[in-house]
Amino acid sequence: MPTLIDTPIAAPQGSVIAKPEFFRLPKSGTRDPYFGLCRSAYYELEGLGAFRMTRLRKRGATRGTTLIPFDAVYDFIRTHEGGQLPNMKGSQVHGPGHQVGGAR
Repeated sequence: MPTLIDTPIAAPQGSVIAKPEFFRLPKSGTRDPYFGLCRSAYYELEGLGAFRMTRLRKRGATRGTTLIPFDAVYDFIRTHEGGQLPNMKGSQVHGPGHQVGGAR
């Protein structure tokens, strides 16, 4: 059975989406198309030291774009496949299908 990471992402017209270097943090209430994680899981994984997200914004702006490094997330998932995630700073990260941070 293929894992979520090994399954190619089907795009319209049957083509396959190329692996990006970075992808945007998913919008609230949605999951990313590559790993199926929600935005709060990415914030928690960054807090655990799994990887570092990149933030882009114009000088003086309070809002911007948050980018997630594809290869770093992929490597982290492969490293912890079938095992326990590190528990730094007391955070807990749950897999797809679980809400992180309480009920909404």
